[in-house]
Amino acid sequence: MTKQEQKTSLEASNSLMRTKLGWLPVEWKVERLDSLFSFKNGVNAGKEYYGKGVKFINVSEIFNNNSIQADAIPGSVAVSEDVVEKYAVKRGDVLFNRTSETQEEIAFAAVYLDDEKVVFGGFVIRARSVNDKMNDQFKKYCFQSSLFRKQVMAKGQGAVRANIGQNDLGTVKIPLPPLPEQQKIATILSTWDRAIALTRPLLQEKEAQKKGLMQRLLKPKHSWEEYKYGDILKVVKRPVAWNDEALYDLISVRRRSGGLYYRESLYGHQIKTKNLSTAKKGDFLISKMQIVHGASGLTTTEFDGMKISGSYIAVISKNRQVLDIDFLNCLSKTPVFYHQTYISSYGVHIEKMTFDFKSFLKLKVKLPALTEQKQIVNILQTADSELDFLREKVAALQAQKKGLMQRLLTGKVRVKVD
Repeated sequence: MTKQEQKTSLEASNSLMRTKLGWLPVEWKVERLDSLFSFKNGVNAGKEYYGKGVKFINVSEIFNNNSIQADAIPGSVAVSEDVVEKYAVKRGDVLFNRTSETQEEIAFAAVYLDDEKVVFGGFVIRARSVNDKMNDQFKKYCFQSSLFRKQVMAKGQGAVRANIGQNDLGTVKIPLPPLPEQQKIATILSTWDRAIALTRPLLQEKEAQKKGLMQRLLKPKHSWEEYKYGDILKVVKRPVAWNDEALYDLISVRRRSGGLYYRESLYGHQIKTKNLSTAKKGDFLISKMQIVHGASGLTTTEFDGMKISGSYIAVISKNRQVLDIDFLNCLSKTPVFYHQTYISSYGVHIEKMTFDFKSFLKLKVKLPALTEQKQIVNILQTADSELDFLREKVAALQAQKKGLMQRLLTGKVRVKVD
């Protein structure tokens, strides 16, 4: 289907009715899930039984996909034929994860669209159709709607881990178009799925190329000179003169070298710990509580002048003829740097370890000449730009799909059925 055909296939409808889920087209029905499906929890087995036997759908397959094919299932479990029959997954079955770290991540759904016999795990709920009211392709999308997600998140329970049971899941209601309209909606949304699927391999290829470049370019050579971090880094402190009426733009650093991000803006009187500093472009920020997870990054123009809490250390180059701070930013993404920050931290549990900056400053790092540092930075920044372009393309496609999906799955935009 071309974009023009997609565009002409959408038309507005003024024929609406008020329902418990809001205004919906009069031809649509509101159905409880337990009127559409029967539910079952999955198989549990001892550790020694995994890694062999029949293919086994676990939570990870559900998180990453809206549909599942047998050849994309990595796990397996050795169980008897009786157990296989009892926990078999058939074409058209919908799998929901019943537990997660947060309520926002429970009851994600993926439909099984294959004929090979597989089973499903104990942290998964299988929903099997009890009638023919739902199109299998439509199942890929209807459980991603905001109407569905709001209901399941409200039903999530648990103090440590959120979970949802079969009974609660069965009470969730969804708007259900007639079958021909379900098929047309699925056909339109699958166009975006295909575009995303074509772009992701390019992104993965570029990520692998970037990783290879980093391994080659950042591996120390004989010509590189060795320095202590304390000889090349200088701490900078720009404490904020506190004002309860001032509005402060707050930033944080993501784990796994994910870079800086804007967190929120708060007035001084809204901030309990009144210990902020100003970050400037070129500051390299280190999270004292999260550095063992790779939480460090360079302050860019976008975040210049924003505020960091006292849980961050800001450093710059002591001598710009010796260290280009952008080169340190590149080094910070390597396994060697991760290891150095880990051995410079203390604590009984990795989630509660604290960075000992003084110990870190005693460790050593090898640096090339400044001209070579700049060349390496330019090469890696070019690779980053190519990655950013592809990431933005995937994000744009996902945003387009999400927006269209919300309109189609609530009847705000109708499809023309031939």
